[in-house]
Formats: sequence, structure tokens, C-alpha cells
Amino acid sequence: MSTPPTDDFESLFPTLLRPCFGVAYRILGDERLAEDAATEALARAHLSWSKIANLSHRDAWLAREAAAAALDIARKQTELSPLRVALITALRSLPRRQRETVVLLDLEHLPEPDIAACLGITIGTLRDNAAEAHDALRRLLGEDWSQDLPVADE
Repeated sequence: MSTPPTDDFESLFPTLLRPCFGVAYRILGDERLAEDAATEALARAHLSWSKIANLSHRDAWLAREAAAAALDIARKQTELSPLRVALITALRSLPRRQRETVVLLDLEHLPEPDIAACLGITIGTLRDNAAEAHDALRRLLGEDWSQDLPVADE
């Protein structure tokens, strides 16, 4: 039988909401849409809470889910800025692992060990994915692509 989670989802909800909202907002640039994406990510987290509550890379897992929800929502939107459309289009064109790597590494600035654990890969593979994704983004968005990225709150 599994050990019960040490953290209660309901009591942590406000703490979990902020980073989910943050990653979704950096992708979507719209508060209402980011709230929807964060809510979707937390609904997924609630369903999987017994598995993820005690993960050392729980923040990376949540950020990945928030990014996926934001990209799903973005697909249905018509009123995003040209910069957001270009970023979202470029992110969607990447293979899933590369997209997740860019979101977690470049948008969220999470530690490499947490990202690697979340994605189930080695740090070397993570760095390879990042290099390939960065090359693709340079081709799609130009050499200065990373200067236009919305950044995580410091």
C-alpha cells in the first residue's frame, strides 16, 4: 500500500496556483486564459495527487501540465498578440520533449535535475533536447528568440 501524501492538496492549492498561473500567463499573455489553464493543470494534479504529492520534482510536473493546458487553450484563441502567436506556433512545432524542455528550462528556470526527473531523462539528454530546441527556435523565430521570451518572476 502506498504512503499517504504528506501535503494535503486543498491546503496547498493557493501555493500551487501561483506558479501554474505564471507559466500559463507567460505563454498566453492573458490573465483570464491563464487562470483557465492553471485551473486545468491543478485539476489534473488533483486527480494524480497520490502519485505526485511527494515528488522532488513536483513543481516541474505542475509547470509541464500548466504549459500543456495553456497550449491547448491557445489553439482555440484568435485574439492573441503576434508575438504570442509566433511563440506558441514555434513551441507547438517542436517535438513534445523539446517543447517541455524549453518551457521548464527557459520559461520557468527550474533546476536541471528537477526537469530531468520530471521528464524521466538524464541531464545529458535534457541538455541535448535544449540544444536541439534552441536551434529550431532560432530558425523559426530568429537569432534573438530568447530575448522575446516572457520570463518567470524572480
